[in-house]
Amino acid sequence: VYSFADLDKYYEVFPGTIDTWEKALSENPKRVVRDLLVDTPLSRKIGAAGKYDRYYSKLLPKSDFFSGFGFSDYIIYDEKVAIIQLDKDYPTATVIESKQISMSLKALHRSMWELLP
Repeated sequence: VYSFADLDKYYEVFPGTIDTWEKALSENPKRVVRDLLVDTPLSRKIGAAGKYDRYYSKLLPKSDFFSGFGFSDYIIYDEKVAIIQLDKDYPTATVIESKQISMSLKALHRSMWELLP
């Protein structure tokens, strides 16, 4: 699983879901998660905790580019891309099943991952 995420907004829209996430990770021993996270105190806390086996994270650089717009989560897995609009009143999600799109976004994620410290 590869993702671009703003954990503050995610848990604002979906409070109390950390247990569901931990359960999914523990029940699927093949799952490996690599999160590129908007740099927030919560992201630093979760990412730095390192208590989750098979969970890796890096922080996106602090920038007005990442902080000033309505961030959505992007989750790339298998041959699918889930785009989640993190709107507290009207959260929505779209899943695109496409080998080409998922491969392209995985390549973008991997490239960014390699560039970040």
